[in-house]
Amino acid sequence: MEYFGWGLVLLGCIFNVFSAFGCIRMSDFYMKLHAAGVGESCGSPMILLGLITINGFNLLSLKIFLLFIILLIISPTATNALVNTGIERKITPFGLVKIKLFSRKPNKDDSIK
Repeated sequence: MEYFGWGLVLLGCIFNVFSAFGCIRMSDFYMKLHAAGVGESCGSPMILLGLITINGFNLLSLKIFLLFIILLIISPTATNALVNTGIERKITPFGLVKIKLFSRKPNKDDSIK
């Protein structure tokens, strides 16, 4: 069971490293957010599950599991908030300028109240 835990930790680390390379390599704000969001939503929880498996089931594993749950909730929520902020600030992705979401003109109702 301990080898399975170390395998999860190693796989999560590899996933996070590829996500970091994706953040460096991608050219667009939204693509970088996608790479970071997927890495944070998949790689880090995999590491935490590996640590739970290595440690066995005790109080420390319960605390790590709570971190796992919090990470699964907060990471996609933060990525979604950043994407919505990028759309509000009119950050256009490369090559997708013709999409109506990024090319529409603001209405009177779009003002901040």
